[in-house]
Amino acid sequence: MDDLYDVISDKFQELMASLREKVTDGLSLGEIWTLIEKTIKALVKIANVLEASGSQKKDLVLRLVQRVYDEVIRPIDLPWVPNTLEPWIDQLIGQAVYPAADWLIDQIVAAFNTDGWPEG
Repeated sequence: MDDLYDVISDKFQELMASLREKVTDGLSLGEIWTLIEKTIKALVKIANVLEASGSQKKDLVLRLVQRVYDEVIRPIDLPWVPNTLEPWIDQLIGQAVYPAADWLIDQIVAAFNTDGWPEG
């Protein structure tokens, strides 16, 4: 992953900076899911430039999605969840991110393959 990551690291760091600016405490679960969905779409688009197999690109995107969750989304305060339960909820969301991202990557790639890949 390190070699592939090196190729896209600048774009990934730009995405992370953008996400950190957009994220505020108090997001709803729906807003968090939308943020994850848009992030995955952006990462798929970024990874498409790599000279690697589809499975290597997908593995990289999955690892980056996990990193985004750990560094940007998990720290978001969930005011609608009591503080005593928040670590448990964070863990549940974290466990759902990987399988959801795995499925969503396939859907995004299929849509891009059908409708055309976005420029840039």
